[in-house]
Amino acid sequence: MKANVPYLVAAYLGTAALYGGYLLRLLRQERRLRGRDRGSPR
Repeated sequence: MKANVPYLVAAYLGTAALYGGYLLRLLRQERRLRGRDRGSPR
């Protein structure tokens, strides 16, 4: 078990990084769209 711990940790960190990057990308797109809607005069 102990020999596999580093591999499990690396896999977990890699997955978390990919998932976090995906969420950040979605949040940035939402902010961009919201800013456009707010800035557009009506």
